[in-house]
Amino acid sequence: MMREIREKYYLYHIIYTNMKHLPVLLLAVAAFPFHADAQEAGMRATYMVDGNKEKDQYRSNVSLESVATNECVTYVYGGAKLYMSSVRMNKTAGSSNDPDRENSCSNSVFLASDASQATLFKCEINSHTDKSFGVSAKGQGTLVKVSEGKTSVSKEQSSGFHAVDGAGIHVEDHSFTGVSHLSPAVSTGNGGTVEFVRVIGKTTGLASPLFSSMGQIHATECKMSAVSSPIGYIRDCGKIELDKCELEQGGSCGFLIYDGKSSERGNIRIEDCTLKIADGPLFDVNDNNVDIFVRKCKISQSDDRLMHIKGGSASLLIRKQKLQGDIMMDSIGSLDLTVGEASGLASAINPDNNRQARISVTLEESGQWQNTGVSYISSISFAAGLEKGLKQIKGQYDIYYDPSDPANSHLGGKEYATGGKGMLKPLK
Repeated sequence: MMREIREKYYLYHIIYTNMKHLPVLLLAVAAFPFHADAQEAGMRATYMVDGNKEKDQYRSNVSLESVATNECVTYVYGGAKLYMSSVRMNKTAGSSNDPDRENSCSNSVFLASDASQATLFKCEINSHTDKSFGVSAKGQGTLVKVSEGKTSVSKEQSSGFHAVDGAGIHVEDHSFTGVSHLSPAVSTGNGGTVEFVRVIGKTTGLASPLFSSMGQIHATECKMSAVSSPIGYIRDCGKIELDKCELEQGGSCGFLIYDGKSSERGNIRIEDCTLKIADGPLFDVNDNNVDIFVRKCKISQSDDRLMHIKGGSASLLIRKQKLQGDIMMDSIGSLDLTVGEASGLASAINPDNNRQARISVTLEESGQWQNTGVSYISSISFAAGLEKGLKQIKGQYDIYYDPSDPANSHLGGKEYATGGKGMLKPLK
């Protein structure tokens, strides 16, 4: 009894004599052995914190480990608040056989749920078994803050950070390394939110994007690379927002948008970023629906395709942005393209003439389209009016439009010379 009292006194003394290191947001991670009556149904952990018994817990300068199947290293729940400083947590063995792992978050190194809050300050989180999450959070009102420290994932079908069902994770000034297949740096399930701020790191495995979103992911001032994978996956109606990031990609495509099961649309917003795309189109839309906005980015890519739409629909809006590469369509894809203010697009659109594809093009007053090949579109409109708008199209190739589309009524089914040597013509 006296030993437990002394340990708690020592932990409280560390925290309250080092308040300058305490992040503003206090969050929860467990440090004391659990008892059978404290265990939430179906969840196991080496250390558990039950907020129904004690709201505030503190832990520092210890190492925690789990080697069992479907077991977390640390689990905090019941509305608890936990602060961890300089703690090493290792999941060194014990895969998962939980078919609902993305929602239950079982087999995590660290897990917070049930409106709990946790802060992990200068902690080290290591996952060395497959089908494991590094830091995960689930449930409305659950929030985990991770600052400084590092996270590593070394086995397949894992993820560095994962949030679902109304929970949030905020990560800043942190480093991440992932070295296996099917293991993104960040993943979100339905209703989950992850914020990445000034995070550095990389993934090296196949199908291991930096960001995989069914919920929301927002990254700011991050420097990361996906050596053999896309920068991001959008699954269903997921959302990815990138601000002032430097990101590199080395496999498949820049962003893969797929697995559309919802009536809602996915969303990608990229602003003030530097992107290096070594393989594939920048955007690959496959049986899903997405809205994309790109502004003031420096984008380099080796592929001659900007976008490939296969059985899905996309809108692409660019502002103060230059993009290049062909836009490829299948027979059931659709695209709403807007070349916005101070923007330029160098592209052939639907050069294969998939006649069932629907493509509408809008040129805002200072937008310019450099047509780099014979293009086939459904409709085109000009914010500056027909006469001025035609001058915003450059290049020597012709553009064919659908004269039966009501959106082309202003064209009257006629041919027009563009601002280059090409023509805008009705498709016979």
